[in-house]
Amino acid sequence: MWSWKCLLFWAVLVTATLCTARPAPTLPEQDALPSSEDDDDDDDSSSEEKETDNTKPNPVAPYWTSPEKMEKKLHAVPAAKTVKFKCPSSGTPNPTLRWLKNGKEFKPDHRIGGYKVRYATWSIIMDSVVPSDKGNYTCIVENEYGSINHTYQLDVVERSPHRPILQAGLPANKTVALGSNVEFMCKVYSDPQPHIQWLKHIEVNGSKIGPDNLPYVQILKPWKRGRP
Repeated sequence: MWSWKCLLFWAVLVTATLCTARPAPTLPEQDALPSSEDDDDDDDSSSEEKETDNTKPNPVAPYWTSPEKMEKKLHAVPAAKTVKFKCPSSGTPNPTLRWLKNGKEFKPDHRIGGYKVRYATWSIIMDSVVPSDKGNYTCIVENEYGSINHTYQLDVVERSPHRPILQAGLPANKTVALGSNVEFMCKVYSDPQPHIQWLKHIEVNGSKIGPDNLPYVQILKPWKRGRP
């Protein structure tokens, strides 16, 4: 009886030992979860990309791009002309542009007809200037890193009404062969745009003077080069 109990005990002991010694199953390699090091690498690469994307250009204070075009400071023009002042500039970030007249803020409603500002060309345009437009015009170009300015002086010459003035000696007498072409020259000095008309003295019924005591004349049509 004792021997059967011993055999049964050894059978149970061997079975328990075999179960304990069996190795635990391992997960397939492809099912393994990513490591924390992989997570860190991903974070580092994304942060580097962000730093690259956020790179800003170096700041630059405003400066003149064409100073040679700004050398003429005094501009004297006749009334009714169009005046344009330019202050071509650059900077980083893009500078702003504003204008002063005689050291004070200059708005479009400060003059009759207003004015236009072309920011693409850094210019101010005033049409049909009048004597009241005389003064100093200052452009101010600035950003957060600096400010520059330049002043133009405008003088408007008022038109004075007067008769046209013909240059002495013109048109001059000419002698040419019959059937050939002849050209007369006339030079006129006038503030307003002059109207020039050519007249030819003629005879009517053998007379050069009409009943009104004025000469008979024929209005000549303008001749253009290249036209027969």
